[in-house]
Amino acid sequence: MSELINTAFSGFNIVYTTLLLFVFLYWFTVIIGVFDTNSLDIDVDADVDVDVDVDVDADVDADVDADADTSVNGGGAGWFLTTLSFFNIGKVPFMIVMSVAILSMWAISMMAHSYLGKGATPYLGMGSTAFSLILFPLNLVVGMFIAKAATQPLRGVFKDEENEFSGHESVIGKLCEVTMDISDTMMGHAEIESEKGAPLTIRAKATEGNSFKSGDKALVVHYDEEQGIYLIEPFDH
Repeated sequence: MSELINTAFSGFNIVYTTLLLFVFLYWFTVIIGVFDTNSLDIDVDADVDVDVDVDVDADVDADVDADADTSVNGGGAGWFLTTLSFFNIGKVPFMIVMSVAILSMWAISMMAHSYLGKGATPYLGMGSTAFSLILFPLNLVVGMFIAKAATQPLRGVFKDEENEFSGHESVIGKLCEVTMDISDTMMGHAEIESEKGAPLTIRAKATEGNSFKSGDKALVVHYDEEQGIYLIEPFDH
């Protein structure tokens, strides 16, 4: 065990181990309810602001805010969106894809260190730093292809995630069901049913003096821009 830990935190593997620890921390926060699987879906800025958290079709349709006269399908961002779509990013939550990729990269790096870092010519005659730098792009490509294969069966699970909620204003006034205990001092999660897609999960706190248990119904009354959470109050039937 000590040898495994020493190898994992050696200079050759420290980048991959750090990324893997971040992945473990992220999924721990998901388990305890701080984040959900879509919390780190990202907006890609490449002369245009592209919302990656959409259902990407074969022709890579996307919602784009153009900062310049740039076409996504024919401009500089088109190849990037195509690449993201190929690796199932946008079809499967970003952190699911990257978690598989990072775990794969870490395993490959550990095996490369164990098998190629020993013998008469360790690291094929190169220093460990030079070898790790050369290995990284190849490792990234292999890791992404492993992630693509592993997440391929999940594409159908997330294909209907789009819904009618287009902004904070469209959420205010909606009825929600609490999925994790919420009070005026403790944030939790609540779910809003959609009429044409997947339910919307929101982070929420109760208005002053109120609290909710899992399964309670509540009304969304306000969005706090500073904290990035919704305020909910009891719903009178």
